[in-house]
Amino acid sequence: MEIDTSVSNESSVAAAVQAGKEIVIASKRGLLTQQGSLYTLRDDGSIHIESELANDIDKRNARPVYLRGAARVLDEASLIAHALRNKDASSAIFYDASRVLVVYDYNCAVTTDDRDGCARWGKHTAEYKPSNSEEWKAWIGGSGKMLHQAEFADLLEERVKDIAGPREGRDVPTAAQLMTVALQLKVTSEDVIESEINRTTGEYHLVAKVEQKTTGQTRLPKEFDIEIPIHENGPLYRITCSFRFRKDGAKPMFGWIVRGVERMQREAMAQMVERVKEATRLPAFAGSPES
Repeated sequence: MEIDTSVSNESSVAAAVQAGKEIVIASKRGLLTQQGSLYTLRDDGSIHIESELANDIDKRNARPVYLRGAARVLDEASLIAHALRNKDASSAIFYDASRVLVVYDYNCAVTTDDRDGCARWGKHTAEYKPSNSEEWKAWIGGSGKMLHQAEFADLLEERVKDIAGPREGRDVPTAAQLMTVALQLKVTSEDVIESEINRTTGEYHLVAKVEQKTTGQTRLPKEFDIEIPIHENGPLYRITCSFRFRKDGAKPMFGWIVRGVERMQREAMAQMVERVKEATRLPAFAGSPES
């Protein structure tokens, strides 16, 4: 490409000078190859960097001009391994409620008056968007719903590995005990009449009640615990489920309630960010990098 230097007026000279400056700046930042073919000079003298042309040059070169690309990893361990492989002294972590982003070529820390000298592309990244585990979806999705006896037994049989059972200071039923409740519980109803006399006024009340009683030695638990990952392939969390029971006609129904779901998700995300930060030794910032 040839640039016509036979300028005839002051504006053309100024445009040519500016174009030269932009070429020098672009060269210093690694935009231009030795052939200087990653830009076009417009009629007004301005420089336009051609991204498509840059990609074409990359394909022709033995290797890319600079590192770039956006990796998408599927679990926390992969994000840490990828970061340890690609990070440098200026890499940084950004996060919000739904993702963790590692920017490998983040701007260097400003330690001198030359702020622009600390600029980097910010085009080489790895992102992890944790998805809820299958176990979390099953238990949280079923929270607040009532199941007939056979349905509850089927669910316990399918998810028996999720039941945490008792531990020191925590007296909750085992999976076998819950299964016994689901399979063997029988409920009877008894009509009870209670009388009440107010000796001062002489008023007399009759109160009719229906009491539900379980037969045999079956005891309904107040709570039970599960131990499941919140995020796919993540660490296990012990979660309390409040046990629920009622009758549908003559048939018993069972359910559970999990409280504080949003709080648990926030805490799981915060703990995950801390683990990534500690493992990679990178600074972490809440939010997004400069766009």
